[in-house]
Amino acid sequence: MSKKNYVLIFTFFSIWFAQSCKLPFDEVDMNVKLTPEYAVPLVETEMTIQDLFENFDGYSYLQVQSDGTLRMFYNGKTVENQPFNLFSALPEVQTIQIVQSDMAIPFPSPSNSRIDAIDFKNGFLKWQFEAQATPLTVRITVPQLTKNGQVFDKTFTLSNTTYRDSISLLDWHCEPTLGNIVFSCQAKKSTGESVSLNNQGRYELTRFEAKYMKGYFGQFLVALPRDTVSLDFFKNWKPNGKINFTDPKIYVTFDNGLGFPIQARTAVAESVNLKGQKLALDNPLGNGLNLAYPSINEVGGNRRTTLTIDKKNSNIVDVLNSNPTHFIQSIIGITNLDNPNKTAGFLSENSRFKVTFGVEVPLFGTAEDFVVYDTLAVDMSKFTQIAAAEFKLTTDNEMPIDMKLQGYFVNSSGAIVDSLVTTEPIVLRGAPTTALGTTIGSNPAYNFIKVDANRFNNIRSAKKIIVKYTVSSTNRGLQPVLINTAQYISMKLGVRAGINL
Repeated sequence: MSKKNYVLIFTFFSIWFAQSCKLPFDEVDMNVKLTPEYAVPLVETEMTIQDLFENFDGYSYLQVQSDGTLRMFYNGKTVENQPFNLFSALPEVQTIQIVQSDMAIPFPSPSNSRIDAIDFKNGFLKWQFEAQATPLTVRITVPQLTKNGQVFDKTFTLSNTTYRDSISLLDWHCEPTLGNIVFSCQAKKSTGESVSLNNQGRYELTRFEAKYMKGYFGQFLVALPRDTVSLDFFKNWKPNGKINFTDPKIYVTFDNGLGFPIQARTAVAESVNLKGQKLALDNPLGNGLNLAYPSINEVGGNRRTTLTIDKKNSNIVDVLNSNPTHFIQSIIGITNLDNPNKTAGFLSENSRFKVTFGVEVPLFGTAEDFVVYDTLAVDMSKFTQIAAAEFKLTTDNEMPIDMKLQGYFVNSSGAIVDSLVTTEPIVLRGAPTTALGTTIGSNPAYNFIKVDANRFNNIRSAKKIIVKYTVSSTNRGLQPVLINTAQYISMKLGVRAGINL
């Protein structure tokens, strides 16, 4: 974002100075023979508030309301939980020793949870049997494990060497019965006689993850990355006074793709101002906010919950009026706090818990002695033949904002060589307003700034000009004022110079 956006509506003149560098400075040959006085038009422009936002970043924008008034919106990036594996706390290998031909084994899952169905993303089912002196035909089945509707069913010959085999669990589906899966092992000799393989074989479930699960998953924490919302409105400002907004708001939007109850809580909610001072925002979620969530039949869907934080339920006015440069917020979620019956929900690999944090700043409020600085590049060395000069500044202001303007010329070493005016700063009066803060007409002004030969010789070395604005709304910042798209400020800046012939 350019500097003009940082100082918003209060830095019109700095932008006009910057634009002037593109115009007659490069077109006028100051070394020709001229009359003793030569008028150089520097810039003529007209600008509205919207022109100041042309380079807003992708997370901030200006919205025009139906009545023409303006609101600034600052959005943070959407933060979301990373895909998580409920089985990560379990051992990598689940070993099941064969102790009988049919065994009902609890499906491996975290404590206080229940898996009703699972679609595997990866993992392996392995089996191993000891060598036998007499060849055996062995059949193993797992009725709850299916793929494309076919039950897991393997038949192999076990002879005088150890037998090992495995399958990838990718795309296999499992529905435990009352939380159990049944492993069945039948071994027979060639004569048809059944043989027990108890304590002579085992199964292994290794490194398995799910792409979909149905069940009750207990209570666990869903942590989100910390998010920061940058408020460009205050960046690069060095206030000695204050600015107050009448009705700011913060929006917290939750998009929940987790198919079970989840309660959102605040981990961090605070602002940081220009001086690095932090101010906590009243806990916007109170004791927790129960979020909407998709039903068991809405896999892949999201449910949205929106929380509005305003002056009625928080200290947002005090927080924003502290001139913050950014807000910091962090949200956590706790699952199944409100699910005493352990009703089944779902979790898929694409399930996300997302939060977006936004700040709305209406351009309706007050300012009193609020100081803003801007730095602009200039090149005064081109005026080699000028002995003295007079600047004429013509403005017409429809904005309801008073400004005192001063400028400081700075050389390449960073030293101030002179100021724009040597007495009181230039006063640019805002347009008159009604009791409701709307403007009536405009306020034209004409200012003449004389610069003698000694001062202009100093100014000629300047490479930058630091423009200082002291801003107040109507009645010394006591009356709120309203900015809209129809208001503009125009300026003509020219130099009438005395020339060395």
